Amino acid sequence: MSRSIPLLWGLSISLFALWLRFARLETYSVSLARLMGDERVHVVAHLLLYGTLALLARRFIGRRVPVVVGTVLAMGAIQELAQVVGARTPGWPELFDLAVDTAAALTVCGLAAGLERLRGGRVG
Repeated sequence: MSRSIPLLWGLSISLFALWLRFARLETYSVSLARLMGDERVHVVAHLLLYGTLALLARRFIGRRVPVVVGTVLAMGAIQELAQVVGARTPGWPELFDLAVDTAAALTVCGLAAGLERLRGGRVG
């Protein structure tokens, strides 16, 4: 069961992205719609969501960098495709998002490895 935690988190990200695609945020809140439309918020959201996914993948699937990055990229690709299917062909915006997701995964792996060296042991 614990190995499925990263998968569940990744699928939750995709479901949230789908909700954002079809929800009319301005009917809930104009401020929220404006905030969610800001590219800086979009990048920070990707860093936090996929950084968390990387941490979960590292903890429950495996500590090797290719495993963590592969998990993040696979779930990121699913999420990006879910956003564009039926709307348009995937392009540069999706590649940019996947690059941000990869940066989050590599940052988590690097920080975790650094903490391990400092503590002289294993870190999640």
